[in-house]
Amino acid sequence: MTERLTSREGKRRRGARFWAAATGGLIITLWLLSGIYAVSPDEEGVVLIFGALHNDRVGPGLHYCPPWPIGATMTRRTMTNFTMSIGFRYAEQIQGIDPPAVEMEWLTGDTNIVNMQVIAQYTVSQPSSFIFTTAEPQFLLRRITEAAVTELVGQAGIDDILTTGRSAMLEAARQRTQQVLDEYDLGILLVSMNIKLVEPPRAVIQSFQDVQNAKADRERLVNEAMGYANEILPRARGEAQRLVDEARGRREERVARADGEAARIEALLAEYAKAPKLTRERLYLETMERILPRVRLYVVDPGGDPEGMRLRIVEPGTLP
Repeated sequence: MTERLTSREGKRRRGARFWAAATGGLIITLWLLSGIYAVSPDEEGVVLIFGALHNDRVGPGLHYCPPWPIGATMTRRTMTNFTMSIGFRYAEQIQGIDPPAVEMEWLTGDTNIVNMQVIAQYTVSQPSSFIFTTAEPQFLLRRITEAAVTELVGQAGIDDILTTGRSAMLEAARQRTQQVLDEYDLGILLVSMNIKLVEPPRAVIQSFQDVQNAKADRERLVNEAMGYANEILPRARGEAQRLVDEARGRREERVARADGEAARIEALLAEYAKAPKLTRERLYLETMERILPRVRLYVVDPGGDPEGMRLRIVEPGTLP
């Protein structure tokens, strides 16, 4: 009887040991299998072994890491553009709450105040730096971006910010922010910065609009004056050139005529030296030929007193 009890007890003990070993092996197997992990296509992973960084960039797919407490894995999305608001909060905007003035008001370089809201997009470029450099990388990113925007707005005039200069200012702010992010090794790449809203404060927006309208009118009047000047000046220059050309033509004509008269007189003088009397008579006849056709014709009544009109006819031979 004692031998039967001993045999049963031995079988029971052997069975207990078997199940204990099987349970332990199953637990160890499950523990080892728990080290299998997957990284999504838009993610990258980081592997730690005993708390130290073992692999700082694990690509998409199935991977194995010793289970806890030996190893640990963390993943971050590196192919996704995240959005961050500056000067307002998305949650407050959805609820219809206006952002505090201290967040959206900026002091410009010409001591004006402008309301500006900026949207920045960024990606995680280095997961290990993003995870371990700081506990709140988004908070630090916001503060660095705000500091860069404050610096650049403080160097620009309000007219540049409201018109053509804001694109260059935002690009400079993005480069400045990225430089600081790289210095801090935050593992963040700032992709773009865009202005959602830029306007003067509501209390002075009407006055500011009046000033802008006055500037626009000034520019319009200046442009109109320049257009009129560009139209009238060539015309005046052309008219002046025409008058100058006409004056030169008349001068050349008179000079040529004077030269001709001088040559004619010199020729007459030579002829006069040869035959003074004949030359005088010829000049007299030529002069009369020019004058008599323009003289008025008077008809005298033959029945009148011939002594009533004394006509002196000078014959060429009687010239002094």
